[in-house]
Amino acid sequence: MSEQKLYYYDSYVTEFQANIIDVIPYEDKYALILDKSYFYPESGGQPADIGTINDMEIVYVTEGQGSILHIVQKQAAAGPANCRINWKHRFDNMQQHTGQHILSACFYKLYDGETSSFHIGKDSSTIEISVESFDNDKVEKIEALANQIVFNNTAVTADIVDKKELAAFPLRKQPQVESNIRIISIEDCDCSPCGGTHVNRTGEIGLIKVKKIEKLKNSYKFEFVCGSRALKDYTYKNYLINKLGAHFSAPEQEIENAFFKSNEDYKNLQKQLSQLRTEVIHYDSQQLQQSAQDINGIKLISKIFENRDFNDVKLIAQAMVSNPSTLALLAAGTQSCQLIFARSENINVNMNDLLRTILPLLNGKGGGSPKSAQGGGTGDVAAALDSAVETLKSKLIALI
Repeated sequence: MSEQKLYYYDSYVTEFQANIIDVIPYEDKYALILDKSYFYPESGGQPADIGTINDMEIVYVTEGQGSILHIVQKQAAAGPANCRINWKHRFDNMQQHTGQHILSACFYKLYDGETSSFHIGKDSSTIEISVESFDNDKVEKIEALANQIVFNNTAVTADIVDKKELAAFPLRKQPQVESNIRIISIEDCDCSPCGGTHVNRTGEIGLIKVKKIEKLKNSYKFEFVCGSRALKDYTYKNYLINKLGAHFSAPEQEIENAFFKSNEDYKNLQKQLSQLRTEVIHYDSQQLQQSAQDINGIKLISKIFENRDFNDVKLIAQAMVSNPSTLALLAAGTQSCQLIFARSENINVNMNDLLRTILPLLNGKGGGSPKSAQGGGTGDVAAALDSAVETLKSKLIALI
């Protein structure tokens, strides 16, 4: 199968002629086998190439049955094949993969960190490095060294060797195969076995940027972007910085301080609002307590709040029934409403049962405990509350 892997020798080919020598079912699709292929199959953390074969979109490229399998939606006939590789996708992967080699070499050189895994994602890539501790200062040193290698525009070469020839290469890690070993060398930087696609010179990577670090159990995961992805990331962040600067009326260097000051001001306002809210709820509960119906020493309050948050209504109910011998039947909303029925500890009336008697009038749902129950529904809220009041009066009279 090594003869098929023409991307080993030239990653810059985007169009080539081949022959379809076999077509086999592959899950609910079809796999085309070519007599030669520049299409890269997914492997080693690098996604597969995409493109077309005779204008058929390639869904996926993988290895199987001793060949490279080009997965398509429709069955095709054997014969000549006009093949096109999506260059934008291919070159993006070349930038990310070569950038990873440089980053891995820098981690190893500066901090003896070995790369244990690598993955190119849709928007960013990740590498896992075996180091015990790491911080942003070390990230800056890694980035500085990695990008200096990019700016030096050094050569990136590929050699295919046998095991006996490995001693001539200063390998960062050992290969996992015994023969036809492909070695990627980056001048004055790295030398590693790899089957992926790479740029010819480091300058083509453009830029390497570590976006985020994450502590794992015995290692760190680093999210990074290279080339066009780094440009896209910088473009967005520059846009964001300008928007934030305009929002806070602050120059770029002062945005962080302006944000923290604004956040602190917001927290203080929230505290003040919470205090005022508590005072208003206390005032409302006192006013309602004064207007309550008195039924043999038990105060009954029934009220509909048209434009009040239900959380406030619940707090008002809780404040009222914290007093002895008090019943609160409250609603938030007129046509579509939420209800809270609550009582003091010393009243032996089941609020859950009471709520359930009127919920059918509102096509509603709800429930709770004997002391407090809540629910909601739609309909004539005033009539439903009146019904609850009459039912409650009957229960209170029965208790006498």
